[in-house]
Amino acid sequence: MSKQRVMMSNQASKKKATLNAKGIEVSVARGEERYHLLVDSVKEYAMMLLDANGRVIEWNSGGTNLLGYTEEEIVGKNFSRFFTLEDRKLGKPKIELQMALEKGRADDENWLVRKDKSRFWASGLSMPLRDKANNFLGFVKIVRDLTDRKELDQHREDFISLASHELRTPLTSIKGYVQLLQKHLVRSDDSKALNIVSKLEEQVNRQESMIRELLDVAKLQATATSHEGTIIEVDPLVRDSVEELQTHMTTHKLIVKGSSGKKIVGDDQQIRQVMVNLLTNAVKYSPDANEVIIHLAVTGKDVTVSVQDFGVGIPKKYQGRIFDRFVRADNVTKKSIAGYGLGLYIASEIVKHHNGTIKVKSTVGKGATFSFSIPFVENES
Repeated sequence: MSKQRVMMSNQASKKKATLNAKGIEVSVARGEERYHLLVDSVKEYAMMLLDANGRVIEWNSGGTNLLGYTEEEIVGKNFSRFFTLEDRKLGKPKIELQMALEKGRADDENWLVRKDKSRFWASGLSMPLRDKANNFLGFVKIVRDLTDRKELDQHREDFISLASHELRTPLTSIKGYVQLLQKHLVRSDDSKALNIVSKLEEQVNRQESMIRELLDVAKLQATATSHEGTIIEVDPLVRDSVEELQTHMTTHKLIVKGSSGKKIVGDDQQIRQVMVNLLTNAVKYSPDANEVIIHLAVTGKDVTVSVQDFGVGIPKKYQGRIFDRFVRADNVTKKSIAGYGLGLYIASEIVKHHNGTIKVKSTVGKGATFSFSIPFVENES
């Protein structure tokens, strides 16, 4: 091949490479344009990109529709301005981004504030944004207006609450009459009738327990999503809950081990309810044991509380569904241990509303350990 032909071939190759590069650039540019058009066409969701500190760097038209800010007004501002003043004081925007970074995503439902200061109930999803080399670039946040659904849920929960109260009132009267009848039968020494009335009282107590749990569910769904939250010292709360319950429990010794020294943001009474539900379950499902162990620890950015019993345990096939409503393992129903499958559901929902997780480890015949973890407050004072 002549020198001239080689030079022409090299020039052609360079020209072809240049054309390909331009073609790729045009293709990428068009792809990015289509992506931005797609995102901007979503009107029902606010979709935004945040930098590592939570400042808005990109904003779609859905954000303008939902939150009232134009792109020019919001870019460069921190996304914390969408949160209520109460949530900002509790550091919830920072906690949300920390959780997204550590766990890969952070889901929440809470009140958000528009530009005109009006509030709306929203669901939010925050996720870390990374490049192909896994370098952290910032966050993606998506917000959806759930005000209509919240109002519908509120009507439903109001009905459940009202119905439960209406059931509880006559049941209280029935229980009173049963107790009077028991006293009369004790005096008359009618053991056969007394046995029948004792079984009646047992059924009334079971019905009362079910209504109480239904009320707890209604109260939880009506208030857990709207409480402002306070700073809670975890260790004293756990120890107080254990001490209070120990006064009513004579069959088992409740033993607290470890400590966390941490604080969380949440509802004090609801966390206490989680403790009560887990501890009463531990005692109920370990009738042949005499102790329950409560562990306090720090795991990563969370406070973890574990309740360990030495009872009947949970079959593996139920462990993935044990926190669902009305689910009970067949080994406890066969043993005729009373319950409606609401206690663990209530505990699970409370933990979820505190941005936490709950799990179980169990071996049939050896017991179960229920653990819940909630993010602690950074730099608490």
